[in-house]
Amino acid sequence: MQLRNTSVWLVMTVGLLAMLAGPAWAQDAQTDQAQALMGQGVEQFKALNFTEAKATFLRVDRAQLPQAQAQQLDSYLSRVDLAIKQQSAGLEAFDAAEQAARDGELARAQQLYERVAANEFIPAELRKSARAEAALAAQRLRLAQDGQGQPAEPADEQPVIVEAPTEAPAVEIESVEAPVIVLDPPAEPS
Repeated sequence: MQLRNTSVWLVMTVGLLAMLAGPAWAQDAQTDQAQALMGQGVEQFKALNFTEAKATFLRVDRAQLPQAQAQQLDSYLSRVDLAIKQQSAGLEAFDAAEQAARDGELARAQQLYERVAANEFIPAELRKSARAEAALAAQRLRLAQDGQGQPAEPADEQPVIVEAPTEAPAVEIESVEAPVIVLDPPAEPS
């Protein structure tokens, strides 16, 4: 009988420990999930994927984070909406700059490209492209203002090189007098 009483106490003790430890294990799992989501949101924010970062931050159970991470979550949530707006404005400015360049509004295009290049919420590659386009618009604007002729072709367009035949075909040409035009070389920029 004493063996049975010992077994009953052992089963009750193990059962009681399991009941107390179960919620702690679940708590740890919830904390781990909250911290993982927090880390994912931070990485998305740093990668300038602000819309995705906001969605991830909103899925974080703030109550499951340590106090320092909960404050960090609050900080990111307070900044993410502004980041989304600034990025959206930058992308709209880039589109407007592209349209202004197509319309020949070089000064406006240059200004808009420079705005995009200075926008820290825009991905680096697009900012780099905006800087190059701003410089090209500035060059075209100077050429147009100086009256030096047509603006240079865009940097991404490659000139077409056509090789002349090495031997000219035999063709009879009647003698025709044509005016000779001599062009002065353009003045060196000062």
